[in-house]
Order: sequence, then structure tokens, then C-alpha cells
Amino acid sequence: MYFSLAIADFEVDAFIKNEKFMVKICGGDLDKPQQFDDPNATVSNILAAAKSLQINFDNGPNKIKQGNGEFVVQLLTMLSERALQIKKFVFQKPSHKTEDFAEEAEVDHEAEVTTENVEEHLFLNQEDDDEDMYVAEIKKKNEERPLTSIMPSVDSSDWKLEVERVSPLLKVQIQNDNKDWRIHLEQISFHYSKISNLFVSTSENLKLLHKEVEKTLEKINSREKYINSQFETQTEEFRVLQEQLSMLKQKHSVSNSNVTDLTTELSRISEELDSVKVSYIAHNKS
Repeated sequence: MYFSLAIADFEVDAFIKNEKFMVKICGGDLDKPQQFDDPNATVSNILAAAKSLQINFDNGPNKIKQGNGEFVVQLLTMLSERALQIKKFVFQKPSHKTEDFAEEAEVDHEAEVTTENVEEHLFLNQEDDDEDMYVAEIKKKNEERPLTSIMPSVDSSDWKLEVERVSPLLKVQIQNDNKDWRIHLEQISFHYSKISNLFVSTSENLKLLHKEVEKTLEKINSREKYINSQFETQTEEFRVLQEQLSMLKQKHSVSNSNVTDLTTELSRISEELDSVKVSYIAHNKS
């Protein structure tokens, strides 16, 4: 069956159109889906219409959203049976025409070839030759028959008016499908031509910008070299002074460490001196 397997991308559209057609036959109402409608909403509307027709389909929208498969065939079968029931359609028994044809005799390929069989075969070949001669005579008569021009019985002006009236009805409006590869191919061609046109002017601007940046970098490098050459003496002096400052900082750090040690030693000696004074005063009093 057509909807049992995934065959083409437009199966969903065909499934929805069939559902709408059969729901309409059954007396239901189903809005015509638009191109940009949500597929989930469309499938939900189909199930709601089937439920309003008292069709017991106990499956969710996800089972039929793909437009093919077991549940799609099941729903289509239910709606078809309901539509045939409403139309009171009854299947008739098949009737076969009986024609009085002689039954073809079975051919025994292993039968012995006799003189009668050979004569029968020659007779059949002669009949075929007679038929070929008869066809050739008819063909010769048709070729000898004079050709007569066929004149139309319709006025040309009436014909043109009828063509102008019917032409608008013959136009086919094809809805764009986003899954069609032709649409993507047209979009790719359009964007490619647009990018190609913009690339010419953009590449020229980028080349000019590249040249300006190179010139600016060359100027910066030359200025840097000039400054370095002018202030080379000052730079050397600054380097020497920086080294001297570093040495002085180290000496200062060592001096601070010595001062700290001496301060600690002074505090210790002062404490000993105080204790000696106290003991001396106590000794004099005694």
C-alpha cells in the first residue's frame, strides 16, 4: 500500500489531503492546512475530526505525523469504511464473462514427429505468408489513395476566444516545499551570484586597506629605530643606574637586617643591666 512505507517527502501532504477528503464525505469538517501550519496542530485537528465522527482510533498524533506506517494505514482504512458506509456502497460479487473459446490443447514436447505434423507445420507457415501478402496489398492501396486536406469545422475566432477563456483554468499553482532540493539550489545560486558581485568591490577595498596598514607599520618601525638610535646613550645610562639602584636596595636590605639584630641584642643587654642593678641595690641594703 502507498502509505505503508516511507516513499517520498510529499506523503504527508497526500495523507492530509486524503484525510480531509474522506472527513468531508463522512459529514465532518476539517480546515484546509496551509503551507506554514504546525504539523502537530494539523495532525491533532485530523484526530479531533475523526473522534467527532465516532471513529475509535486510540493512538496519539506522533503515530501518524510522519504520513506513513501502520497507524496511518489503520486510520485511512477506518475513514474509508465509514465513507463507504455513509454512501451506502455495497461491493458486488465479481462476474466473469464466459466466452466460447476452444480450449488450447496441451503440447507434448516429447511426442514423436510424424509426417502429419510436418504437413500441419507447413500449412501454418503458408497461412502466415498469405496474411503478410494481404497486409502488403492494403498498405499499397492506402499509399495510392490521394491525400485530401482536412478543413476544420470551427471558426478560428471562436476557437481563439475559447482558448483565452480556458487558459487561466489550465494554470497549475505549485506550492513551494522547503524540502525540495530545487528551492535550495536556486537559493544557493542566488547567494553565490550576490557574493561574487560583492567580492570584487570588497576585495579591492581590502587590498587598499592592506597597503595602508603595511605603510603605517613601516613608518612605526622606522620611527622606533630612530628613537632607539637617538636615546641609546640615555638608555645605557638608565640601565647602569638601574643596576646601581638594585645593588643599593640589596645593601639597604642587609643594613636593615643588621639593625634589627643589633636592636635585639641591645634589648637583651638592657634587660641584663636592669637585673644587675636590682641585685646590686638589694645587696647594698642588706
